[in-house]
Amino acid sequence: MKPAVGAVSFVLRVGWLSRLPLPLRSALLDVAWVRNYSAGETLYAGGDPSGGLYGLESGCLALEGVQSDSPPQKSFLVHPGAWIGEGPVCGLETRMIGASATRASAVVAIEVAAFRRVAARAPDLWRHIALLSLRNHARTIGLAQDLMLRGSRERLAALLARLAGLRDAHPPVPLVIDATQGEIAAIANLSRSVVSSLLLKMELDGLVRLRRASVEILDVERLLATREAAAGAERSWRTWS
Repeated sequence: MKPAVGAVSFVLRVGWLSRLPLPLRSALLDVAWVRNYSAGETLYAGGDPSGGLYGLESGCLALEGVQSDSPPQKSFLVHPGAWIGEGPVCGLETRMIGASATRASAVVAIEVAAFRRVAARAPDLWRHIALLSLRNHARTIGLAQDLMLRGSRERLAALLARLAGLRDAHPPVPLVIDATQGEIAAIANLSRSVVSSLLLKMELDGLVRLRRASVEILDVERLLATREAAAGAERSWRTWS
């Protein structure tokens, strides 16, 4: 673990921290640390005692939902520039989700006590943390809307775009989804056989490349066109129904 000042660059250009006024950004970096995680290593699990705020400098993190009676499972992927963990700094006593690295990742960590010391000197920081929470909430709503698409191929295309980070302001390069076909099927609420068949067809069409435990997006425009065509059909159906 090392001080974040001088050790990070991406989160200074992209995402929540980059939008803060310079004095706030500098104050947070002064109390932040960079932690490196290997693939499969857990940052925290759902139900763990509250901890700090985390910003992804490089790599990829899988978020694990624990807000239902179903067993915890991979539910979403976030990419460099994303920040998570705002709930505990606002007072939540336990973690509502779990987070783990899907590949070697560098994470900027700001402990709760350190964050609150900065906020005590600069109360406007709480407004910015509220905006972060709203942006993260918007991600969740977007995912829910994608999963409401009726067509299996269209729903899968929308999910792949979401998991790959194509909805982010600065999508990662390359566009690789760190999830198995079984995990993608679970998130999409489709059978494994349906997802495998659809992914194989997408690979034959040149949209994706299938790997052992991941999927790479090759043709962004055609993948998004598949999802947008479905969205247009949904709007048309609602207009005439």
